[in-house]
Amino acid sequence: MKQENTKALDAELFGSSFTPTTGEDEVRLLGDLVRALWRARIWLFGIGFFAGVVGYALSYTSEVGYTSVAQVMIETRTSEDEFGPAGSGLPISVTALESELEVLRSHDLAQRVVDRLGLDQDPEFAGSDEDEGGIDLSPRAAIRAVKGLIADLIPAEKEARTEAEAAQTEEDLLREEVVTSVVSKRSVDQVGNVSAVFAIRFTSVDPRKAAVLANALAEEYLASQTSAKLVALERSQGWLSERTIELQERLSALGVELERQLLDAPFTVEEVETMKALRSSAERQLNTADTAVAEILELRRNVLILISQRNYSEAAALIPGASSELQTAVATATAENTAQLELALDAELDRLTGQIAQREAVVETLRAEIDQFRDALVTVAEHDAEARRIESDIRVSEAIYQDFVSQLSRRTQQDRFLNPDARIIAFARPSLTPSEPRRAQTAVLLALVAGFIASIVVMLQEFRQSGLRTVSDFEQATGLPVLGTIPRFRARNAPINAVLSQAGSIDPGLIQFARKLYSSFAALLYTQPLKPGTRSRSASMTPREVQAEVGQMNRKENQIIACASALDGEGKSSTMLLLAGACAYAGEKVLLIDCDFWHSPFRALAPESPSGYYAALRDPNLVDALVVDTDEDDVFILPAARGVEDPAALLLSDEFGNLVNALAQEYDRILIDTPAILQRIDIAALYRLANTVLMIVQWNSTNKGAVNSAIKALQDVGVTPSAVAATQVDTKRAAGYGDNPFAYANRSFT
Repeated sequence: MKQENTKALDAELFGSSFTPTTGEDEVRLLGDLVRALWRARIWLFGIGFFAGVVGYALSYTSEVGYTSVAQVMIETRTSEDEFGPAGSGLPISVTALESELEVLRSHDLAQRVVDRLGLDQDPEFAGSDEDEGGIDLSPRAAIRAVKGLIADLIPAEKEARTEAEAAQTEEDLLREEVVTSVVSKRSVDQVGNVSAVFAIRFTSVDPRKAAVLANALAEEYLASQTSAKLVALERSQGWLSERTIELQERLSALGVELERQLLDAPFTVEEVETMKALRSSAERQLNTADTAVAEILELRRNVLILISQRNYSEAAALIPGASSELQTAVATATAENTAQLELALDAELDRLTGQIAQREAVVETLRAEIDQFRDALVTVAEHDAEARRIESDIRVSEAIYQDFVSQLSRRTQQDRFLNPDARIIAFARPSLTPSEPRRAQTAVLLALVAGFIASIVVMLQEFRQSGLRTVSDFEQATGLPVLGTIPRFRARNAPINAVLSQAGSIDPGLIQFARKLYSSFAALLYTQPLKPGTRSRSASMTPREVQAEVGQMNRKENQIIACASALDGEGKSSTMLLLAGACAYAGEKVLLIDCDFWHSPFRALAPESPSGYYAALRDPNLVDALVVDTDEDDVFILPAARGVEDPAALLLSDEFGNLVNALAQEYDRILIDTPAILQRIDIAALYRLANTVLMIVQWNSTNKGAVNSAIKALQDVGVTPSAVAATQVDTKRAAGYGDNPFAYANRSFT
């Protein structure tokens, strides 16, 4: 279809000249959802408003509550006094503040308040075991029921113990219920994002009770901090006491050990000094003896060298304190007779060797004495070192002991001056106005929830819808151009009712849409060649001959048109009658042939007996007696006969085809009103009688699958529809399915 015609149809369908939804499937779907919400905006607003009113009304049935607020500030500074830190404070960090916030929200803190104030007896928190006239579904009731069921199975000797355990369990559950109820009525929030101030809120039916419990939670938090400090202080005191006692015992043991060490000294001081002096003297003697031995050895070596060189006289001269024999031998010795001198020298060497042995014996004796003195002095040094170690341990232990005693003394006094790491900066006061129920917030919340749920329902319905609503929907579903639309009209203005009741002519507001449809249909016939395969067209014609015949048929307006619909109730018969009126308005003599023998809307116009219809099939000249003249000029109807045994065989017979061809020679335009295709698919071949087929599809109602199935059924018998028309279009609602739901002109037809 040409673009300008599509835009014209859009303007007709939507009441304004803007294009329908196009583009990608995702964008199209999003646009459809937005438009669906916009179309349902009044319902959505109404549902939300109704839900808000209901929520506001129901809020009066809720329990009235009063909220009191106590503020606690975490102490972040450190103060000192004579006993040490009085308030240690907490570091300013997000982690520390979050940790303290969790402590304030803990169940243990609420449990201590419950125990201290005896809230397990308060009906607001504990409630009653059984509601009046109701069933108790609490855990305590469940325990009692289980106990009753197994009472017969418990031995007698264990019954008392089991009852005690059940009573304890029931008491614990009651206590846990009370704690849970208290926790549900209190809230703790940080004031600001970085402050160290926390607001403790408590809600109760009694404003004084709310203030008391808010303050009790704050005070219990401070008391828990003090208690924690006291426990830590007592633990440190106990540890210091134990360590002090241990140090005392150690000091006593070290003192005894030191005394024992002093008593076990091996030598006195005088003896040690004497040994040191004797050792020094022995070392000096040893040095002298070593020197003398070395000198004698050196002398003996020199003498031996001279003797080996036969310098006996020089050798004798080297020997100090030579004997008289050596001196005589030296004096009497000659060059030829040295034997006596040699003997004398040997005797002197033996004497020197004896001196060396004596000297070495002295050296060994001195060394033994020196080693003895050294060992004695080492023993004395080891003894003195052990004594000094013990003395050092005593000094260290005394220092530690004094420090522990000092710390213990400070902590003993500090338990009287313990301060918590937080303080109450604002005590809770009874509220003068109730804080619950929050009627406005409840109403708004319910309105938003109801509106959201309704929006979800609307979008789900939009997902599920399969009707055709825009020109592009029609063309994409059928593959055919859209020639026009027929708006939805009131029953009293329906053209069929007007014809049957003879109440008057067709509404002018409706006939103008039929004339537009007729004009578009005529334009389509000029631009499209005739489709072969029908009775009124020849497959042997050349394209030029076909075009000539189209022009001739449009000039003579001698065309057979069949309107087809997939299902009943799509406005096909009304559209046919409107189209007949448009043809008559164009100066044509129109005959509408009713072929719906099963559900004919023109049944009231047909005679009681089908004999006349059978006679007309045998002799087409007798058909004039069956044709009904309407109040519309040049519009005639051939109603379906009553009582036909096999309408399908009649419609598909050659006699009926000859009757239609004979009528085509008498009338300018033949319109065939047929049954719904999918309900009477056995007579699909009937459409071969028509020169062209116009599909009638109900706007926003007919399923896309039904339309496709109907077109396929026609194609199976060799018939292809030429175009499609949208019927029963709600011109007021149709604008809401385009891209611009604000730019349409409201139209009403009466």
